[in-house]
Amino acid sequence: KRGFQASDFRRFHPGGSLGARLALAIREVMLTGDKLPLVQPDTALKDTIREMGQKRLGAALVVAEGRVLQGIVTDGDLRRGLEQWGDLQGKTTRELMTADPHTVGPETLASQALELMEQKAITVLPVVDGEGKVLGIVHLHDLLGRGEFKFTA
Repeated sequence: KRGFQASDFRRFHPGGSLGARLALAIREVMLTGDKLPLVQPDTALKDTIREMGQKRLGAALVVAEGRVLQGIVTDGDLRRGLEQWGDLQGKTTRELMTADPHTVGPETLASQALELMEQKAITVLPVVDGEGKVLGIVHLHDLLGRGEFKFTA
């Protein structure tokens, strides 16, 4: 690592599409509405997996009444659950979710969200208001730009 942060990229390359995107508030790039992968704590894990597959974010947000965030289930949680239990049949979302996940507010800069993702080695962040109500979700690809970057060998 060279210590080059997302904020440095925004500062040194403000005219580029990535620099411009990283200067935006999360509310401008987050996914909302029917794009949100939302499940209840008592949802059968098989149904949570189905929701994750349909929304294609590699995660589902676990919410209580009023869309208050309770936790998150990620592809990594599913792998760890399989390693621990061997079988997820009959399990509920509550049993597998990570409670109190990292979150950002709607006014958080995209560059700050990207830095948090890098520090915590995560690819999705729930966006919540001051009361913990889910407003949206942001994926790493929403910050970097889907399809705009190619990795070369």
